[in-house]
Amino acid sequence: SPPSKAPAPAPAPDPLRSLKMFVAGAMAGAISRTATAPVDRTRMLMQTHVGERMTLTQAYKVMASEMKQSNVGVAAFFKGNLANCLKIAPETAIKLTMYDSLKTHVLDWRRQQQQLAYESHVASIQHTSPAYTLTMTPQNVTPPTDTAVSLYAHERLLLGAVRGAG
Repeated sequence: SPPSKAPAPAPAPDPLRSLKMFVAGAMAGAISRTATAPVDRTRMLMQTHVGERMTLTQAYKVMASEMKQSNVGVAAFFKGNLANCLKIAPETAIKLTMYDSLKTHVLDWRRQQQQLAYESHVASIQHTSPAYTLTMTPQNVTPPTDTAVSLYAHERLLLGAVRGAG
């Protein structure tokens, strides 16, 4: 079925979009790492514990005793979080920026392909209109030599009729 209208034009590009995506990715990485820091700290304690296997309850007791001994409070649950944030923030920022950049390029390419398809369809409709057919003469119709196979059946039929009339 013919398209009803031309594809929408691409929105105007934002010159600071990559920078915005980079900052947003860094912030997202740091926030997500901070939100999961207590679980990560517990996991690390359980993995590095020497001796018998440590349970989840024992890991939380270790963190609670650190809270009491050093008077750091809830910060014991976030011990080592800054290093994790410094590691994950640039990684997440680069991933998000690259994803957004590639997505933008793919969408631009698709938009161009849709525009070409639309223009080709409109040209095909104009090519087969009665007004265009009546203005064709043998002098202005020269069939392509190497792309004759790509002609549609109705175009080959029309071409043959025009040649026969001349």
